Amino acid sequence: MEEKEEFEEIRVGERVKELREQKGLSLKEVADLTGFSTALLSQMENHLVSPSLGTIIKLARAFGVRVGDFLGE
Repeated sequence: MEEKEEFEEIRVGERVKELREQKGLSLKEVADLTGFSTALLSQMENHLVSPSLGTIIKLARAFGVRVGDFLGE
């Protein structure tokens, strides 16, 4: 009998947008804090691209949160 594992999709982009809005920051301000383009940040928020671990670390530092906060831990 084959076991079927179900994985909950991690929606990092939603968390990026939530944190940005909670902090009252524009995409431009987050871009300035992280060095990422506003286009890339927008693509993350709209689930067009998935950020790398290094990108998540940089975002966590900019928002002053733990990396786990992006992963639902």
